[in-house]
Amino acid sequence: MDKLVNLKIKVIRHSLFVFFIGTIIFTLVDFGPLLLGWVYGSILGMLSWLLLSKTLEKAVRFSPNKARIYAIFNYMLRYAVIFIALYVAMQRDDMHILTAVLGLMIPKVVILWNDLAIDYLRRKNLLPPQK
Repeated sequence: MDKLVNLKIKVIRHSLFVFFIGTIIFTLVDFGPLLLGWVYGSILGMLSWLLLSKTLEKAVRFSPNKARIYAIFNYMLRYAVIFIALYVAMQRDDMHILTAVLGLMIPKVVILWNDLAIDYLRRKNLLPPQK
């Protein structure tokens, strides 16, 4: 269980790092709709990832049939919320849809980076081994 909590903390910490770097870049560019879309999408992306995590933690305690129904319901609910959020971002003139979509993908990019790039560098002995 500690491993799961550490993984969640690591992903959120790295996602927040990417979020702040993007926020600084969009602030320097001084283009408000890009920044607003980035903040909006980033928050929704991290919350969506946390909801997915909580769904999976809970589903493993159920019987297989009940877990499948629970996971499918939460999957549909999560994507309905994302659809509504993207629809709102599309309708607003003060928010850029592209940066909202990029913000939604932050946790996925962080996980992909950790799994592919960091592990590859460790296998090539370019980074110290993980503790």
